[in-house]
Amino acid sequence: FVVTILFLALIVLTPRHWEPSQENWHKWAAARILRETGEFPLFAMGPLYVVYLLLFSWIKYPFSVTLEYFITHMFSYIAIYLLLQHFVRRRYAVLLTVAWIPHLAVIEPGGVLVGIGFVCLYLMPGKSTLRNQGYLPPALVAAALCHTVYFAFLGGHFVGTLLEARHQILFRFRIFSFGKTTSKNIIAGAIRIILLLLMSAVVIFPFS
Repeated sequence: FVVTILFLALIVLTPRHWEPSQENWHKWAAARILRETGEFPLFAMGPLYVVYLLLFSWIKYPFSVTLEYFITHMFSYIAIYLLLQHFVRRRYAVLLTVAWIPHLAVIEPGGVLVGIGFVCLYLMPGKSTLRNQGYLPPALVAAALCHTVYFAFLGGHFVGTLLEARHQILFRFRIFSFGKTTSKNIIAGAIRIILLLLMSAVVIFPFS
């Protein structure tokens, strides 16, 4: 029901005749270069967002751009709602999310909006290896790989985690630490490895 409301609000409140900005077209061009040459964009381009655009680059324009827009925005709106409903009643969380749609609808490039969604997942209360635990939590790493502005959040978390562990005699670099062997921990570890491999690919196979 909430997803339906957010989807309808997205349709109604999105400005008519919206088109991607020049900065967003650069991301689409990077996705095309990645598809045709296998060369990864620089960190400044948001490599994870470019890989995400690669999924839509096989679809004909303008449907590819429209589909990506709706999926990207729905992801972010749902993530914002999931965060808000921990602090206010669900109906108020829906209203607040809808109220922000006119502003969020024109935020570009899309990597910024995807990053907002990942940061909201990171900020949700409770500990989770998939969101906010470890020195490199998957949610924040994903946000940073979508847009460089989120590297500040990732760096803050990393430093905070170091300070939290300062009382330990032995420093444990828990990037790949799964803890107990549970499916969630294994998935979290796999996500970290995939994201780190993407970071490595940007260095090994950069744009020429």
